[in-house]
Amino acid sequence: MGLSARAQSALFEIEKADDWELEAAAFELPPASDLPAGSDDEATIEITLDLAILKYARFARGGRLNPRELSAIFDQAPSLRDPKTVLMEIAAAREPDVYLQSLHPNHEQFFRLREALLRMRGGEGSDAVKAQGNQADIRQRIIMNMERWR
Repeated sequence: MGLSARAQSALFEIEKADDWELEAAAFELPPASDLPAGSDDEATIEITLDLAILKYARFARGGRLNPRELSAIFDQAPSLRDPKTVLMEIAAAREPDVYLQSLHPNHEQFFRLREALLRMRGGEGSDAVKAQGNQADIRQRIIMNMERWR
């Protein structure tokens, strides 16, 4: 019968990954409206969505980079959740989209950075950011700080 409403909720949240500066294009997602041709197709759709959920959890919780891989001077390790735990928690969640949002850092500073990013993009918020200097540089600094929080 296709994806359930809960699965579509998770899929739609992952499609909005750009709002969290996670690049929605980085996630391979099954089409929300396609009906599976058979049980093999249904399994492929479920596996594709599960892998996208795990990748989203990894990016939201621990960032897109491992600091230790960048340089030996970094002694931080991302705080990742166990994949089994992620799949069990999202399966038990009433609202999978809210669960995925909860994986992001839960700090006021992180949410302020996100709001600033959305204002710069002309997304949410009332006024576009009117900052002096190079807008691309400001945007890059916001993104770098969001990654640090992760």
